[in-house]
Amino acid sequence: MPVVRFLISQYTDNLLQSMNVTGTETLKDIGMELLFRKKIDEENSPTE
Repeated sequence: MPVVRFLISQYTDNLLQSMNVTGTETLKDIGMELLFRKKIDEENSPTE
């Protein structure tokens, strides 16, 4: 169980940091931000 507790703690810390950096207030906003960023990255990536 200590490993699971550690992983949850790390995930929570990363999530909170992402919320602070992106300025989002809800998990739904973070999901939309990540999806939007991924779509932009795909559009800007060179295709061969």
